[in-house]
Amino acid sequence: MDTKIPKIGLDKLYVTVLESRRVRDDQGREWMEDYPKSLPRTGSVILDAVAEVLAKTSYLEFGSVARALGVDPIDLRGAIRILTGMKPLDLIQAYRLTQAKEWLMCTDLTPVEIATRCGFGTKGSFQHFFRKQTGQTPSEFRRRKRPSNFRYLYTWK
Repeated sequence: MDTKIPKIGLDKLYVTVLESRRVRDDQGREWMEDYPKSLPRTGSVILDAVAEVLAKTSYLEFGSVARALGVDPIDLRGAIRILTGMKPLDLIQAYRLTQAKEWLMCTDLTPVEIATRCGFGTKGSFQHFFRKQTGQTPSEFRRRKRPSNFRYLYTWK
């Protein structure tokens, strides 16, 4: 049998933390456009449920995600691995890293606020994780990636 289950990537699971962004049409008119806050529909009930938990919580531990869904961690671990090709902890960390990057690039939230929103107990643990994943501190990342007019471009809560 040559049928393979296609892997579902983080881009199909992630829900932006931003509320709106500035857009411009061909005539130069600008307005703020709301980001859709609907949860993704991946075609997998399991991953849709995981995405919902990740979007609405700051869990970093896989066991917390499994408990929130009321499922056996071993079963969920296998399903996530099959559907994404990733270990569950790697999926959670990639999701939180994407959140942190978005907040760093598009908001003026402090690293402490971002650490809390991403589920890290301390600024230090967040900085260690971020540096290990990206090779730079959150502050360095922000300096390099955040546009100077970010307040004009984005809104957030």
